[in-house]
Amino acid sequence: MTPMQTRAFAAMMGCYGYELDITRMSDEEKAEVRSHVELYKKIRPTMQLGHFYRLLTPFDGKGNETAWEFVSKDSGEIVLVYFKTLATPATEIRTLKLQSLNEDALYEVSTYIPAKGLSHDGAGSKSLSLEGKSFYGDELMYSGIEVPKIDTDFAAYLWIFHKKD
Repeated sequence: MTPMQTRAFAAMMGCYGYELDITRMSDEEKAEVRSHVELYKKIRPTMQLGHFYRLLTPFDGKGNETAWEFVSKDSGEIVLVYFKTLATPATEIRTLKLQSLNEDALYEVSTYIPAKGLSHDGAGSKSLSLEGKSFYGDELMYSGIEVPKIDTDFAAYLWIFHKKD
């Protein structure tokens, strides 16, 4: 079964349907769904009404990965989502280069939700979290954000950036 986090992030791109039987969910899964709904309510205006950019698609020759960027109408919030269907051994580190940001603006990572089941070599440690870190728009567009090593199938990441004044 696809991890709940991956289902949630994919559902946020459309009509927000998990496509599962809620009568068979554990209390832990229900709590996780509640946290996803709470997150979605915060970013829904950006996801539904903002500008949409496909950074990676399953049809671009890298059929195992997808990355989407959503930029709010006022460019104050950016939601970045990355999916990897199947983990692959000894794969290259993926860098996501964002689009249509203000080059001189400073963007802070307000939320970072990594994939569950990250590599045992430290990629999942809290010390590597980007929350609270700031990047200039040109840095995000030209150098990009690296996706940590993935060792689980159906991995999903989510970053939320806010432009600092």
